[in-house]
Amino acid sequence: MTIRYSTNPPVHNGELNALFEAAWPGHTPRDFFPMLIRSLGYVCAYTEDQLIGFVNVAWDGGKHAFLLDPTVRPDRQRQGIGTELVRQAAELARSRGAEWLHVDYEPRLTEFYRQCGFRETAAGLMNLKTTRRSPAPPCSPRQHESKFLSVDLKIRDLQPTEEFDHNLCRRLAGEAELPTKHAVWPAVWPNLDEYLRHETLVAVQNELIVGRAILEARYQPCCELVNLCVRPDCRNQGAGTALVNEAIKRARSMGSKYMFVQENLDDAQAHNIYLKAGFLMAAKGNMQRLIRLLDVPVVSNFLTLHPSATFTPEPAAQLGDRWWRLSWREGESSVALYLHGGSCQGDSDGFQPVVQAFDRADGGMSISASAEASEKEMVRGETVSKLTMTVQNQADKPFKGVVRAVLLPDTEVVGEPAAPVPVELVAGESQVVDIQVRVTAGFDRGTTKFLSYRSAPLTLELCWEKGSVLLSVAVKVA
Repeated sequence: MTIRYSTNPPVHNGELNALFEAAWPGHTPRDFFPMLIRSLGYVCAYTEDQLIGFVNVAWDGGKHAFLLDPTVRPDRQRQGIGTELVRQAAELARSRGAEWLHVDYEPRLTEFYRQCGFRETAAGLMNLKTTRRSPAPPCSPRQHESKFLSVDLKIRDLQPTEEFDHNLCRRLAGEAELPTKHAVWPAVWPNLDEYLRHETLVAVQNELIVGRAILEARYQPCCELVNLCVRPDCRNQGAGTALVNEAIKRARSMGSKYMFVQENLDDAQAHNIYLKAGFLMAAKGNMQRLIRLLDVPVVSNFLTLHPSATFTPEPAAQLGDRWWRLSWREGESSVALYLHGGSCQGDSDGFQPVVQAFDRADGGMSISASAEASEKEMVRGETVSKLTMTVQNQADKPFKGVVRAVLLPDTEVVGEPAAPVPVELVAGESQVVDIQVRVTAGFDRGTTKFLSYRSAPLTLELCWEKGSVLLSVAVKVA
C-alpha cells in the first residue's frame, strides 16, 4: 500500500488522538492545536486517508529546532516510516533556517537515531510537574536519556528550483567587482492594469476560494503584504501559511529586497504565521510591524560569518520619531539596519517604511551610512530631489567603495555625477555623496492610488569589495 507524506497538512484532533492512543499506552486525549500553531512545522504519513505517522518540529525562533512526538502506528512500525518522517522533518527545519536539530530519546532508540544522521551528546532533563525546586549543584546528567545534533551533511548538485547567492560568496572572498554605472530596477509589470491583475493571491481548496492576500510589490526594493485573510471555517489548515510563502516567492522574483507586514499587537496566531515564514519583529506602536529580509547582502554576509548572532529590535530615538534599530550581534561584531516609518498606516503620515540607514562593526571594519532626500514630495517632470548618502568610517583601516543610484522606472539622474561616486575614507573620516534624481512626466503615479502607502522609494546603494547595502527614502509623487 502506498504511503503518502505531507508537510503541515490539515489534521484534526480526532486523527492525532487516535494515532497516539494506538502508539502510546496511557495516552490522554488532548488538544493539539496550541502546539501546532507554535511549531516550526510537522510531517504526517498516510495510507489512503488514514493517519499512520506524525512528527512535530518545535523551534526557539532562531537556529535551533527540536524533534518532538515521532509516532508511528504499531502495526506499521519497522517499515521505514519513522526514518522517513525524521528525514522530512530535518529537511523542513533546514528549509526554515534552522541549523541544529535536537532530539531526546530512550536508550533502545540509540541505533535508530544514529542511522537517521544524529550524533550523541550529553543532555539534561527536569520533570517540572514533580520537581518543586532547582536541584542543588553539581547536577549530573541523566544516564537513561541522550540528546543528538544533526550532522546529516550531503553534497549534491544545485537544483533548478533552488536559489544560491553566488555574488555573496564572491563578496565574502573579496572578489566582487564594484559597479561602474547607476542601476534601474526592472519593470516587472508593463502597466498598471497588469499589476492590479496580479497583485491579489488566493488560496483555493476543492474549487473554493478559502483565503486571500494582496502583495503590493510595485516599487523595489520594498514590498508590502496586506489583507491576509482566511475563511473562519477553513483556518488552521495551512492556507494562511501557503499564501505568505507564495507571496515571498513572488516578491523575490520581482526583485524586492525586503517585505513588510503590519498586524494587530495581540494577534499571536497571525504573528506565528509570519515568524514561521522568517519574518522578524520590527516597529511596534499602534500595531506590530514585521519585516522579512529577502535579499540583503549586508545581513546575509554577516550571518554567514556569525551564525550564532542574536537579533534585537529596539527604538532608535536618537534619530527621531518612527526610527527603529534592527540589529544582529555576536560578541563585539554587529550589523544593524535602521527602519524609518511607523508601525502601520495610521502613524506613518502616508510614507511607507524603508531601510534608511545601517552600521556594521566586524573584522576590523566599522562603517555606517544613512540616506536623506531634499524633497519628500515631488511633482512629475518638475521637482528634482537631492539624494544624500553620508558614509562614516570609524575603523582604524581605510574604507573604499562606491555610491550609486538605483532608479525606479521613469526616474533619472540629473546632471553630475553621471556615474557612481567613489568613496575613499581613512580612519575616522566621513564623506557626503549627493546625487540628484527627477521623476519624469511618464512616471506611473496611478499605482500609488492603489497602495497602502501613497509613496515610492528613492534608493542609493553603497558597495564595497565584501558587501553592499541599499538605503531608501520614501517620497510622495504628484
